[in-house]
Amino acid sequence: MTTLRNALRAAAIIVALGASAAIASAQARIELTSPAAIVNGEVITKAQIEAVVRHFSVTEGQPNSTTLTPNQALSRRHMAVAVLVDDAIWRQAIAKQVAAPSQAEVTKKMVAFEDDLKKQSRTMQQFCEETAQTLAQVQTSMGFFLQWNALVEAQSTDEALRAHYEQYKDFYEDTKVDVSHIAVRVAPDANDSDRRAAQNKIMNARNDILNGTTTFEKAAESISQCDTKTKGGRIGFIPRRWGWFDEAFTRAAFDPSLKPGDITGPVLTQFGYELIRLNNRQPGNPTTFESVREQVKNDFREDLRQRIIADYRKHSQVDIYRNVVEAVP
Repeated sequence: MTTLRNALRAAAIIVALGASAAIASAQARIELTSPAAIVNGEVITKAQIEAVVRHFSVTEGQPNSTTLTPNQALSRRHMAVAVLVDDAIWRQAIAKQVAAPSQAEVTKKMVAFEDDLKKQSRTMQQFCEETAQTLAQVQTSMGFFLQWNALVEAQSTDEALRAHYEQYKDFYEDTKVDVSHIAVRVAPDANDSDRRAAQNKIMNARNDILNGTTTFEKAAESISQCDTKTKGGRIGFIPRRWGWFDEAFTRAAFDPSLKPGDITGPVLTQFGYELIRLNNRQPGNPTTFESVREQVKNDFREDLRQRIIADYRKHSQVDIYRNVVEAVP
C-alpha cells in the first residue's frame, strides 16, 4: 500500500460487513451474516466473501461480477476466503505483538484522511458507503495499520534491508535461470512413512539419471507429479522470487555453484521433494542497494507479513464452511 487511502481501501475488504440481506444457493438460502469461516473465534461472514469477490472483479476491470462463469465465481470465492483467513491471522498476530495506538494518533490520521477525501470532492460518509463500513470500522482499520506500520519501521533496519538485498540480489539485478524439475508431492499431513517413500522415489530417480539408466526428461515423464511432466519437466526461465516457487526451490535453483546441466536435490519444498536441473542462466544488470532501497523495503515488508502469518497459523484454529463459501448469490 503506497498511500493511506489505498491502505484503507484494502482494509475495507478485511473488516466485518454489517449487511443483513440474504443470498440464495442451489440448495439453501444463506444469510449474508452466516459464518463462512471462523479464525480463532473471529467470524468471517458470507458478506465479506462476496465483498472480496466484487473487489477482485473491480480491480480486473469487471465491475459486474455476475458476468463470471460458475467455475470462475467458485474459484474467486475460494480465493476470497483464503485472503480473508490470512488477513484475520495477520491482524490477530499484530495485535499480540504491538500495543494499540492511542486514540489521539487514530484521530490525527482520521482527520488527515478526511482532508484527503475533501480534496477529491468526497466525504467520509461516501467512503463508508463505497466500502460498506461504519465510521467505527474505518477507525479500527486505521488503528491496525498504525500498529502494522510501527512494526515494519522497527524491523526495517538498515542492516536487515541490506541482508534482504544480498539474499535476493539476483532478483534485483533481474537475473533469471532456465530450469527443469521433477516433483514428488507430499501432503502437508503426510506421515513419516509416506515422506520417506516420496524421498526414496525421487532419490532413485536421481541415481538413475546420474548413472545414465534414464534421462531427466524420461524420469520427469515417468514419476513427476507436476503438469510440466508433459514437457520433460521443463519450467523455463524464472526470477529469484515471487510466483508459485517457494524460497527453498528458488534458492536451490539460483545456487551460484551450479553450471548448466547440473542437478540439485532432492529439495524439500512446500509441495514435496523436487529435483532441479539448471538448463541456462541469463545474467541481469548490476545494481546497488541504494538504487533499489525502496523496492527492497517494500519486499521486506511483504515478506515480514507472510512470515508472521505462517508462524501464527501454526497455532491457529481455522474452520471453513464450504457450503457457505460456495453459495451463489
